[in-house]
Amino acid sequence: MMSKPDVSESLDQQIKHIKADIDRELALFFDHKITEAGRIDSQYKRLVSEMKKFTLRGGKRLRPFMAYLGYQVGGGKSYDNFIRTAMAWELYHSFAVIHDDIMDQDSRRYGGPNITGAYERFYSRNNPKPQVDLHARNASLLAGDVAMGFSFEALMNAPIDMQLRERLVREMLKLHFSLAAGQFLDDVAVLHKDLNPKKIRKIYYYKTARYSMIVPLMSGGLLAGCNDTILDILEKYGRHAGIAYQISDDLLGMFGSSKELGKPVITDLREGKKTILMHYGYKFADATQTKILDKFYGNPDVSMRDLKLVRKILVENGAKAKTIFMARAESESAKQAIGKLALPGELPKIFVNFTDYLIGRSS
Repeated sequence: MMSKPDVSESLDQQIKHIKADIDRELALFFDHKITEAGRIDSQYKRLVSEMKKFTLRGGKRLRPFMAYLGYQVGGGKSYDNFIRTAMAWELYHSFAVIHDDIMDQDSRRYGGPNITGAYERFYSRNNPKPQVDLHARNASLLAGDVAMGFSFEALMNAPIDMQLRERLVREMLKLHFSLAAGQFLDDVAVLHKDLNPKKIRKIYYYKTARYSMIVPLMSGGLLAGCNDTILDILEKYGRHAGIAYQISDDLLGMFGSSKELGKPVITDLREGKKTILMHYGYKFADATQTKILDKFYGNPDVSMRDLKLVRKILVENGAKAKTIFMARAESESAKQAIGKLALPGELPKIFVNFTDYLIGRSS
């Protein structure tokens, strides 16, 4: 029997506590699936083994932690059942980041090779590069598909009431539909020069807020039996917290290090990723700065030296400061939303600290 985090623990300790328990369940789940895969073929066993290594190597398990916060709001009692259910959100996250890396053409994540990177190394021993690139990407694509299936399998096998299980499956299906919308809009936005902040916020909502905050938080609330009024407040908190998180993530993507990101720091600039930061970067730029941004933004051949120049512009023209202010404003709105609930004990403080944590990485 597992023990839930103690309210006297620091936020960081509570997150690590949830991570340790989720990782234990993930390891057991993957070991079972690796055995199943081995009955089919040794190469398939290798793929599922790579998925296990990739999933357990990185990530703070923020989505299960969000679910835990929702569970705490509702006064949930069965921590073991919660962990075995919340594991599904991390399996879904594994699917999402695997496919996200394919779309971004990245071969690293969590400070090491992702599925594509692992198979590039494996296949490069005896095959020409075009074949290596193709089949490494194919392996990654299929691994993502398998991880998504795993997430639904984990939910279907969750030790909870059947009616509640069906509700959570429906919520995940709706999430899957809306996440694909956010990913698609984010991808096609690169083809357009319009940096309309309303469109960018729409992407933030569907790609990040619903996926990382709203649905995990509300799923925890549902597990604990929260009523619709409480779920509505959790939705509002998650919306603002998720947008704050994505704004901060974009700042980190421009100003962070490869060590912090766990992948190449130059990716967002090369892609020409549409962000609130770059919206203000252009809005506040003078003619000379605009010319430089046009040269490097969305240029696949930019160097670290070019990135440093773009960073300098975004600091000097106030775009970075404005974006940090917006992230903080969203986080304050999140705190105001959750403040409408009469939460017991240390829970109000935990929500405040967690909201600050979401934006603290970049400011």
